Amino acid sequence: MVLVNGKIITSDSAFNIVEAVAIQHERFVSVGTTAEIRKMISPATRIIDLKGHTVIPGIIEGHAHLVAASQSELYEPIPAVSNMEELLRWIAQQTLTKQLGEWIVHPKFFFTRLDEMRPPTLEELDEVAPDHPVFLNGSYGGMVNTKALELSPLTASHHPGLLKDKHTGKYNGSILRSAFELLALPQPEDLTLEKKRAALKALLARYNEAGITSVMLGRSDREELTLFEALLADEELTARLYLNFAFPSSPKVGLEEIKESISHLGHRTGDGDEWIKIGALKAVVDGGILTGTAFMREPWSERAQEIFGRALDSYRGELYLNQQELVKLITAADDSGWNFTAHVTGGGAVDTLLAAFEEVGSGRPIMDKRFSIIHGNFYTTQAIDKKKALGIYANMQPAWLYLDGNFVSAIGEG
Repeated sequence: MVLVNGKIITSDSAFNIVEAVAIQHERFVSVGTTAEIRKMISPATRIIDLKGHTVIPGIIEGHAHLVAASQSELYEPIPAVSNMEELLRWIAQQTLTKQLGEWIVHPKFFFTRLDEMRPPTLEELDEVAPDHPVFLNGSYGGMVNTKALELSPLTASHHPGLLKDKHTGKYNGSILRSAFELLALPQPEDLTLEKKRAALKALLARYNEAGITSVMLGRSDREELTLFEALLADEELTARLYLNFAFPSSPKVGLEEIKESISHLGHRTGDGDEWIKIGALKAVVDGGILTGTAFMREPWSERAQEIFGRALDSYRGELYLNQQELVKLITAADDSGWNFTAHVTGGGAVDTLLAAFEEVGSGRPIMDKRFSIIHGNFYTTQAIDKKKALGIYANMQPAWLYLDGNFVSAIGEG
């Protein structure tokens, strides 16, 4: 196949823009002028005349949860709300279409992106949905109304993830991720393989339309890998995939037990081919910025405490794994032939993971292992220098900074 009469951005070291390219066996074999490339044409060659249009290299989506995303709007769209009025109106409309007692769930809600930059109060949620349980899911934290509290064993459990108002001492509807498992949510439909495949193909088609040809999966598993392999076998996989796997074991058990659980995955970093490649083992070190649960170097600001309704002025966030637990996981991954990566957002969590990398690196070489930190929203100069010295690379997503810069600036003022 050849592409001619275009503006083709090569992204080579000189960032050359050429008129034409020749492709054979899924590889670029030549670039140059249209006249030069036309000399390579045979009767069997497919010719695409670009007519002056621009061609860019395929875009790599650096962090996605592909299967979950493909199924997230199978039954109803995720509402896009920009202010409190729109949110409460959407909830009220949901009460008109759902049966009494049926859950109203917003699966991706970050109140820090509302114009008001505050969560709805428990009273506001109760007023618009007194007879329907409401759950606003922000991944690492969320909001529920009184009906949701009544239907779930939350208040009776006195779970530390159910937060209280700093001034009244009463539950304010805010919950941490650790309490999500206590919510009496209905079980999702067990989709057939065909439905899963159809949803995934539809999402990949939308990715391709936007120019995305490769996807790095933030967290995957063997079940998802089987789904991707089935699409590939039927020549229906239209993007190259790099799969980070969720850690299969808790650091609470011994090192050898962790390594045994890793061996059952049946893979290691680098396995696969040019279409599907196995990446790193991934751990989750702390919470998230948009839910006020990222583990910071210092307590969250007074303004942040006010926004998130925290009762403790000394609150720094949620640290799910300490340094020694991380040392164990990094060691187990390395011993098992895997790269290591982790979800890390707050600066305190960054420092904790870097300290663990440094401890592991003191007893074995890790410089060329390409261990990484996913997200890493808050780096100091010292942390960046330590990353460089250890050979740790940053897997960052600038879109978060673009979307949430105003919020980060606002909470820094407190």
